[in-house]
Amino acid sequence: MRPRVSSERLTVGDLFCGAGGFSEGFEQAGFDVRWAVDNWAPASETFEHNHPTARVVRGDIMSLDPAREGLEAVDVIIGSPPCVHFSPANRGGNGDKAEGMKLVVRFLQLVRKLRPRYWVMENVPGLERELRKVLLDGVAEVPGGRFPIPNTMVIDAALYGTPQNRRRFFAGSFPCPDPNQTPTGGGIAMGQVLAQLPDPTGPVPVTGEISDPLYPKVRIPVADLRDHFEDPRWRLRPEELRRSEQQKRAHPVYGRMVFPDLLDRPSRTITATRTRGSRSTIVVPWVHGSRQSLRTLTLRECATLQGFPITYQFWGSSFSQKDTLVGNAVAPPVARTIAHAILRHEGRRVPAHPRVEPSRDIPPPLGPVRRSLKHYSPRRRFRGLVELSEWKHDRRVELDNEFEDLGSTGQTSPGLSVNWKSRLYLGYAKEYKSYELAFKESVSLEDALAHSNLPRDAIRQFRLAELATLRWCLNGFPSGVELQLGWAGGTPSDIRVYDILEKIRACVDRHLPLARWGSQLVPDPIISPTLSSKCVAHGLESKRGLPVEVSIRLLSAAILLSLACERLNEGPSRLETRLHTLLSGAPSPSLTDFGRREGASPRPFQRRTAYEGM
Repeated sequence: MRPRVSSERLTVGDLFCGAGGFSEGFEQAGFDVRWAVDNWAPASETFEHNHPTARVVRGDIMSLDPAREGLEAVDVIIGSPPCVHFSPANRGGNGDKAEGMKLVVRFLQLVRKLRPRYWVMENVPGLERELRKVLLDGVAEVPGGRFPIPNTMVIDAALYGTPQNRRRFFAGSFPCPDPNQTPTGGGIAMGQVLAQLPDPTGPVPVTGEISDPLYPKVRIPVADLRDHFEDPRWRLRPEELRRSEQQKRAHPVYGRMVFPDLLDRPSRTITATRTRGSRSTIVVPWVHGSRQSLRTLTLRECATLQGFPITYQFWGSSFSQKDTLVGNAVAPPVARTIAHAILRHEGRRVPAHPRVEPSRDIPPPLGPVRRSLKHYSPRRRFRGLVELSEWKHDRRVELDNEFEDLGSTGQTSPGLSVNWKSRLYLGYAKEYKSYELAFKESVSLEDALAHSNLPRDAIRQFRLAELATLRWCLNGFPSGVELQLGWAGGTPSDIRVYDILEKIRACVDRHLPLARWGSQLVPDPIISPTLSSKCVAHGLESKRGLPVEVSIRLLSAAILLSLACERLNEGPSRLETRLHTLLSGAPSPSLTDFGRREGASPRPFQRRTAYEGM
């Protein structure tokens, strides 16, 4: 039989304790947390300060001996093995799952050895798929024998009193909680939380008290609020804001998201990195005086959206460490709801209000942090959409970059080359095709359009768009190298990479507006001969011909973008010739002539722009 622990309060042990969110929820329900284990110093230090009666063991769980460390028997074991290997954010969901499963198995081995009455393991939903591979009729086949795992469920924290949409997987031997029995209810809006915390963008108050947005009985002096006023990361640079907007509104793979985030509903998932200028960046509106702007969240706002009381303190030497502590934690309201389910199963009274014990220590505020420009690898990849109103996954125009080493010996050379690409994506999944349009193909397509039976108005408007693009590309345009250096965090040029995408979109919208030309398709025979020779990638089940119909607007965007790429990669020469041809009304030069320079032999079309010393 399992040993029963005689105690007035049910006792808890926490493996992979992290910042202590799991234990915080159980303590709020009246449980007694006896011990915790973690091998990361900021996590164990944070746990010690916030749970002073618990014994904290700082060590590697893979080699942990419970008897030697004096880990006593407890009623409940909780824990969160690191989720990085199962997270979809890790290499697109292709993390080292075998390595992650070693930590999960070790957790199960310690549960078997310590024999608690209840145990709960938390992780990202990706673990569920891996666990099901070894689970049959509630019993897992793991190293060391068969291990029963009677309950598994995915919980959305927003349904359990947390102002955040956060889906996490829970497995173990525990009674499943019911969201209808959550005292605080679900659906707490992010704006409700932010409105009750002080404005981090204004003057820092020196007197007064702050009431906790989630725990109304908790009040602290404003001087004791940490990780809010001193956190400089709420301010987004224009480039970060612009990139975040582009990633959300026009991501080529994952589609559209709301921008900025809505304040009248729970927040999106708080992450461990609090990335800036990305698809996962939470962007909220704020008003400072008469000025309206956009910003991201402070660490304290993130912690409150996770469900931590404002009295819960995080100990670390940098905001990056604290971001990890907050973002990797179990949301305390969810943990508290599971603890309540155990109390009901035991026939014990469920507390009417959370039991919140303020941390006995308050960390000193982190010193002022100056944000320097972030520098990336010179090979930083780019992939962005021309954001036409009608773009879809199966019909879109992208700007991509590619790199090539310059060197004939096979050794890496300090000189690198960058080539910017205009790509037309048609079709979806296994039937897609990707076409690469360079200057040669664009001229061929333009000539085909001019001799087609498309409406003359369409041809005339396209020519106007082409002229506008050529003039823009020949007026203070950067080289491909300059554009890449700016994208990698160096000195930006006057025209940045997203400027090009926006300019092409605006040009198409101006000369070929959606209301007039959105339904005008280009017949396949006009464009298939050129595109078929420039298909650079395709799905396993793609067939001959174009996967989907192409509108005049979509094709125009691809052609105009190819002109910008020609300017970036090869310079102005051929664009100047093209502009002169269009303005003079002279017959188009042959494609061979476009590849020549006066007094020089033809050069290879795919010549890259090279630079040294990157």
